[in-house]
Amino acid sequence: MGITYVHIPELGIPSSWRQDLTSEESFKTLFKRYDSEILDKHTCLLTELAKQIAKEPSALMCQERDHTHCHRSRLADRLSRLNGLSVLELNNLYDRTI
Repeated sequence: MGITYVHIPELGIPSSWRQDLTSEESFKTLFKRYDSEILDKHTCLLTELAKQIAKEPSALMCQERDHTHCHRSRLADRLSRLNGLSVLELNNLYDRTI
């Protein structure tokens, strides 16, 4: 089908960080840490990924259904700032059709 999957574990959140996420405040703390300890440290990788995404249709995948509780929303926002592309949450499209 011409779909390529690329796994980039360097841009994920370590499982040990995802323990005890029981409130909006705990997610806020997690994403603040993700921004500073993961995204801020991988600027070269983010730049290359942003360029690749600008060249061909792409999707960020994760097992977390709720994008507000997932690192992919933070990653997508960062990539969008680098390449100027807008972010479209596919679950929002699906929810509107039900």
